[in-house]
Amino acid sequence: MEPVIVGIDPGTRRVGYCVLDGDGRVLDLGVIAPPSKDLPARLRDIQDAVERLLVRHAPSAMAVERVYVGRNAAGALTLAGSRALAMASAARVGAKVFEYTAGEAKRAVTGVGAGGKGGVQRAVQLLLGLAAPPPEDAADAAALALCHAGRCYK
Repeated sequence: MEPVIVGIDPGTRRVGYCVLDGDGRVLDLGVIAPPSKDLPARLRDIQDAVERLLVRHAPSAMAVERVYVGRNAAGALTLAGSRALAMASAARVGAKVFEYTAGEAKRAVTGVGAGGKGGVQRAVQLLLGLAAPPPEDAADAAALALCHAGRCYK
C-alpha cells in the first residue's frame, strides 16, 4: 500500500483538505472554516485544525497550492500565512511537502489547466466516487492530492 497523501487548498477564511490512502480512496474530505473575524485568531484555528487532521491521518506527503501573486500582492501575502502554517504542520508530523500550481491540479483532474470550479468539483466527484460534488475548497484540495498521487505513484 502506498503512503497517505493530504491535499491542502490554503485560505484565511476557508481551507480545503482531502486525505487519500495509498489506493486513492478518500479517508477525509472537507473544509476548515474558522468563525472568527480576527485574522490572527482564524490562523490559530486553521493551524489547530490542520494539525489535528495530520496527527489523525499521519500522511507521508502533503500537496499544497503554490500561491499566485498576480495583481493582488496583499491578498497573496495574507494567503501565504495559511499556506505556511499548513507546511509547518506537515513538518511536525514528518510529511514531505510538494507544491503545485492551481493549473497543474486542475489539469490533473480535468485535463485542462483553466477549468472552472464546477468542472473541478464534478471531476473530483467522478474520480473519487463521491455521491455528490464536494465544496469548492475541498475539491481543489482533492485535485492537489490527486495531482501528487498521479505524479508520484504511477
